[in-house]
Parts: sequence; C-alpha cells; structure tokens
Amino acid sequence: MADDLERRFPCTPGGALVLVQELVSAGMTNDKFLALRPQKDRKGVNSFIRYCKGKSNNPADSGFRPGGPNEVLHRRMLKHYVELRNLGHIDSPSTQADDLLESPADSPDAAELNSQALELIAQSGSLKIEDSVFENREFIEARVTIAKRDHSFRDRVLRHHGLRCAVCSVSVTNLIEAAHVQPVKDGGSDNVSNGLPLCANHHIAFDCHLWTIEPNSKKIVICLGLDSQALGIDVEMVEGKLSQEALTARYASFCSQIGSI
Repeated sequence: MADDLERRFPCTPGGALVLVQELVSAGMTNDKFLALRPQKDRKGVNSFIRYCKGKSNNPADSGFRPGGPNEVLHRRMLKHYVELRNLGHIDSPSTQADDLLESPADSPDAAELNSQALELIAQSGSLKIEDSVFENREFIEARVTIAKRDHSFRDRVLRHHGLRCAVCSVSVTNLIEAAHVQPVKDGGSDNVSNGLPLCANHHIAFDCHLWTIEPNSKKIVICLGLDSQALGIDVEMVEGKLSQEALTARYASFCSQIGSI
C-alpha cells in the first residue's frame, strides 16, 4: 500500500499538489499542515510557506522533491492521508491528470505547481472556535430496530477474561467494555469465547478494522499505515481462550476491509 501511495502521490511539486488537494477536500486545515512539518520554526502559515519554498528560487533545489527540504513533510502528509482513509474521511482518490503527477521537480512548471500547493495550504483555513458551546438544538423522534442483547455479557466476559483491556494497561473497570469478536450484526453470539475486554478506544479501533487478531498465533495485526505505538497497543498477542471460529471470521473481515483501502 505504501508503494502504491508513493506512485499515486510522488514527492514532486505536481504530486504534492494532488495530495494537498485530497487532504483539503477531506477537511484538513492549515493548523494540521503546520503540525505535520518538522518541529522547528512553527510560527504560522507565512513562515510555513517560506519553509516549504526553501532557500533557493531554483525549483530543482526547493519545494517537493526526493532529498529536498519538503521530503519529510511529504511523507507525513502521506501518513495522514492513510489515517484519513482508514477513518473513512476519504472514500477514493480523485482522478488526476497524469502530466500533473509526473511533472518532475526540475520541470518548467515546477515552481508554479509548488506555489499552488502552498497557496492551497494557506487558504485551507483554521479550525473555527465558537464563542459559545451551548445551542438550542431541535430534537426529533426516531424508531430503530436493534438486535436483542444479553445485558450480562459484559460481566461474564470480564469475569472470564479479566478486568483490564486485553491490549493496553487500562484497568479502570468503568472504562472496560466487552467487545464481540464476531460482531452481533454478523450473527455473533454472547458466548464468553466471543467476547474480549477492551477499553473504549481499542474497542472502537477494533470495530473500525484498525487492528485485529491473527487466529492461529493470536498475535496483534495492525492496519497498514499505523503501528502499535500510534494505537497505544502494549502487547504483541492476546491471551485467553477465544473462539477459533470467531477469530477466523473476524480476521477474514479485516483482510477484506484493508484490501479495499
């Protein structure tokens, strides 16, 4: 996947412009662009633009190119793009002209493409902070149909597997939930072998297919573009007796999901 993204968004002025367009379309603001750049000299958008342009007016020595001053920034934008894709904020990449993507760093239009990318970052706006956090919101009635749940499921899972998150150090009982390995919507049962104690964050990440469990070794498998540190996962494998059938089905679902990302 990393190689595919690097081909889709090469570290060139044109590739950077297409990548910035995708990120801005997904709602990314210049605050986040500023946070992605290397730590030094984060004084604001104007400083950021001067940084991106580099110290030379020669397009071959500045802007986005392999080994150039913005190569680190480009890699971080790619990583953030993957995170947005994993969270569903980007459905599919836009179709862009091949000549734009293939425009090398030393092409005649490199400086213009680089300027367009920086201008787009500058115009992407900042996160709007409202004066008041209260609102007279209208409420509506809604009728939904959900699967019947066994309310004793959580207590039984925690008694069987323990009172801490299976993949991190959180052990505050009120913060531990019982996750279904095979989801209820897919026919998963409330048997304790289909349950896993997880903190709320790792429960959400599990259901979003950001990580899963390899059925045979019970080792943690993490979605491409992320790592255990980013997800706050402290263990390499999950302990406890879990349904092999449920683990196998969940792993197959994970593989089909990441194959479409």
